[in-house]
Parts: sequence; structure tokens; C-alpha cells
Amino acid sequence: MTVPTALGDGLHTGYAVATDAAGNTAASKTVSFTVDTLIGTPILNPIELTNDSTPTISGAGTDSDAEIAIVVDENLAGTTTTGPGGVFSFTLTAPLAEGLHTVYAVASDGAGNTATSETIVFKVDTVPPAAPLIRSPVNGEMTTKTPIIRGTSEPLSIVSILIDANPEGETPADGGGLFSFQVVKPLSPGWHTIHAQARDAAGNLSPISAGVEFFADPPPPPANNDKSDKRK
Repeated sequence: MTVPTALGDGLHTGYAVATDAAGNTAASKTVSFTVDTLIGTPILNPIELTNDSTPTISGAGTDSDAEIAIVVDENLAGTTTTGPGGVFSFTLTAPLAEGLHTVYAVASDGAGNTATSETIVFKVDTVPPAAPLIRSPVNGEMTTKTPIIRGTSEPLSIVSILIDANPEGETPADGGGLFSFQVVKPLSPGWHTIHAQARDAAGNLSPISAGVEFFADPPPPPANNDKSDKRK
């Protein structure tokens, strides 16, 4: 028979009573059962850009001990089980190609309930930028103790400046790839070498640039000792 009134989620008990034509009755043992018609919807943690071709997909929001199916580009990538609080994590095993991809998660419980997360679009970028080019100062140039270092790099990358192989600081390249860095701590007088390295938005590092040698703190220009110009 079908229960005429819908039962709420939770623990219930039931038993059966048999009655024959003579009015005799007999009751069955009481059984306990759980009605479960709900499952939390999984929520994926944000992932927009990664330099990992086998990224880890993680999230929470669904039931504990639920099975999570990870679907990448509409193909099942694998399954995992949620822990306490519905937290889950799954690392892809098949490397993804460069470019845009989609991912969503489907949660299911022992009662057969399912819930699907929102789809996330993300980009895989594992290609490092080209080495920056230092344009100023040039090799052999004489500068102040706090020169301005200029050059070109991948647009919108972060450029790290190294002087004598020591990190000096970072500066962003603009949309056209131009960067400028002001040395703040005065350099010791003498010859120094600049290198630069770029880091793109995905975290890929470029090769280190070619070095540029320059001389910091040039001597002041000679004083004008020409006394031939005597003014009255």
C-alpha cells in the first residue's frame, strides 16, 4: 500500500496489523525507517585562471558522506566523497589543454537524491611569458645611485627587478607591456648589473632577462675654471 499522507523528512516507525474475517488480529514487529528527500547543493570554490593543467576542484555546501561527481567539459572526470560539513576536493588526473574549460559537481546521497552545482568557467595557462627586455639604462651607461629602470614585458605581467642578483622590488607592466621601476635604496658607487623576470596572471615565470651593466654615481661634471670670461 501507499501511505496516503506524505511523510516529512526524518525518522519514522511503522507496523502492520492483520485482521481476518473472524475478527482476529495480529500485529507485526515495529520497524524504523528514515525519509530523506533533500540534499544540499554543492558550491564550487572559485577558479578562474590556473597554471596547473591538473587543477584541484574543491567545494562544500552539500551533505556529509555524499558522493560527488566532477564533470569537466561535460565529461566525467572522477568521483569523490564529502567529509564533515560537505567539504570535498578532487584533483584531476588527465591534463587539460590550454584555454577555457567548464566544470560542475553533482552530489548524490544514499537515498538517491541529487543536486548539481553551478557551472564554473576557468582558463588553463601554462605558457610562461618571454623574458623582459631592459631598455634603460643601457650597457655601460652612467646613472645616479637611484636610477629608473625601464623596459618591456608581457602586458599586465608583474616584473621583478634584480640588481647584482638580489631582489630589488616588483612593478607592473601596463597594457602595452611597458614597465618602469624606481630604485629607492641608493646603490653603492661602481658597476652594477640589472636583470628582470616577469610573472603572468596565471603565475608562470619567464626566463630571466639578459643582464645590463651600468655605473652608479658618476662623478660630477668638472667645474668651469675658464677665467677668460671676465665680467665688469
